[in-house]
Amino acid sequence: MSREPRIDAYIAKAQPFARPILEKVRERVHATVPDIAEATVYSERHPLIGQIVCATVTPLKHADTDAKELVTIVKRHCASKLPPFKIPIKIRVVSDVQHTQRFKKARAV
Repeated sequence: MSREPRIDAYIAKAQPFARPILEKVRERVHATVPDIAEATVYSERHPLIGQIVCATVTPLKHADTDAKELVTIVKRHCASKLPPFKIPIKIRVVSDVQHTQRFKKARAV
């Protein structure tokens, strides 16, 4: 399993009781959708239904899947785990990092 060094550092700095939990969550995420390095979920305004769920995903650098296939994988995974109103309607695939070193959302300057 490929490891993101920033996540390693975050887990290493976590409280001792939280480390096993964070490792377990990480393992499960990589086991279910192995080609994704990072994901951000947010809402957007929609003219008819008010708000929609959207997601931005960053694939692993060595991932063999193209963007369209990755969107299909994410939608299929979400449909198997979430109720219909929580499944992202829009999914963007980006190659750049979405968070800073402190895990805050990276904003365009």
